[in-house]
Amino acid sequence: MLAISPAASAAIDTAVEAASVPDGAGLRLAAGAPTDRGVTIEITFVTAAPPGDQVIGTDAAADVFVEPATADLLDDQVLDVGQGPDGTMSFTLRPQGPSVDGTGPSSA
Repeated sequence: MLAISPAASAAIDTAVEAASVPDGAGLRLAAGAPTDRGVTIEITFVTAAPPGDQVIGTDAAADVFVEPATADLLDDQVLDVGQGPDGTMSFTLRPQGPSVDGTGPSSA
């Protein structure tokens, strides 16, 4: 199952506050258009989980919803947050695995 990092949970909180989304809303991940590097993952806020979506609880004010077909693609990934060269923050995906200090899973 997709894991959510603490940094991603904090970013979701920040985005929820800025967007003033209703209770029950969440961040939805769905497969987008294929590219030469793989499949893009579209991330949007939705007011509720569509039927069949995998619902992943977070420590944030909103949960993460994953489209059924996308859930298999992201099963071994962690939703995290990265900083671009211009200083903007964006959601990223990385493989689940040992934490930075090697003591255990990096998943949240």
